[in-house]
Amino acid sequence: MLDWLKAILGDAYTDDIDKKVSAEIGKGFVSRADFNTTNEAKKSLCSDLHFFDF
Repeated sequence: MLDWLKAILGDAYTDDIDKKVSAEIGKGFVSRADFNTTNEAKKSLCSDLHFFDF
């Protein structure tokens, strides 16, 4: 549930609006967990490349 949206919309808030907003947000952003996983993989790869000392 998007509590921040409920606070903004008040009585106009519906579960359908919540689902639609959540779906649209998901199209333009990645989850924090996915970002952190990818970022850690990048750090590991960069560290591995420095090991070879090109």
